[in-house]
Amino acid sequence: PQVVTNARTGSTAGLSAAFALLNLAGFACYAAYTCDLYWDGHVRAIYARRHGGAYPEVRGNDAAFALHALLLTAITVGQMVYYEGLPSLLRRAGRVTVGALTAIAVYGAATAATVGRCGGALCPATALDADYRLAAVKMAITVTKYCPQVWHTYAR
Repeated sequence: PQVVTNARTGSTAGLSAAFALLNLAGFACYAAYTCDLYWDGHVRAIYARRHGGAYPEVRGNDAAFALHALLLTAITVGQMVYYEGLPSLLRRAGRVTVGALTAIAVYGAATAATVGRCGGALCPATALDADYRLAAVKMAITVTKYCPQVWHTYAR
């Protein structure tokens, strides 16, 4: 595993900082979405109301995978910060990646803020809608996250 290789060599050389950071954001979105659909009774009830009484097909192994992936990705990013320092990591990630991550954070905060109440009135957005938005962010990251690693490998 990459985490073990990094620990043995004391280095994260060869890893794309952009890929690692995008992966972390993607798995954070995926873990939140999956865990909500698995454990949150309110979200599950909203889902069932919208889908004719059927509950989400998310299982324990789905939640375990999401949390496992988030943990290992967080450890990898932590190793990059430890071995290189945060300024170096952000510089290597590039402005586009840092900008994208900032946009994801702002989008996530705005989505969370609209769940439940908007300007004193009840909002039509629910926690399930927020989870769907997180899933869309995860899918966009999955489609694009390999581009920085491919470029990094090509440029070496």
